[in-house]
Amino acid sequence: MFCHSVKPSDVLYSQDSIARKLKNGRLIGKVLDEIYVYESLSVKDLPMIEVHLIDFKYVSADNRRLWILKELEKLGHLKKVKVNITTKEMDRRKSARTEHIKIRGDGPGGWSAVGGVQMMRLARLMHQMIRLKIEKIETDNQKK
Repeated sequence: MFCHSVKPSDVLYSQDSIARKLKNGRLIGKVLDEIYVYESLSVKDLPMIEVHLIDFKYVSADNRRLWILKELEKLGHLKKVKVNITTKEMDRRKSARTEHIKIRGDGPGGWSAVGGVQMMRLARLMHQMIRLKIEKIETDNQKK
């Protein structure tokens, strides 16, 4: 295995659909919110995704995390991400090679499920404004 930096949009999904929750039970949309809107998580907190080089194309073995990274790229939050390129054989169930994916269940959860990229940007702006207001109140209280 070796590391390489790629744009998430250059990586294909290996399945047509994904579950809406990560293995730890967290909704993928909520994790996206924690990184982009609330800034309580960092992209670096996500485990690095594994990709296979198939027919000169990057194909992900970690489709739910790839979905989060692709959404962050759409939001302008990141340009490239480090991936582990593996030579291990890919699971036979992961035979699709697609740019788009369907999220099974009731969608990803979080702000992205409410209104996509525009709603995510609005939620982030609102959260930043609230945080600044709280910081100002705390600073004013310390001066008293």
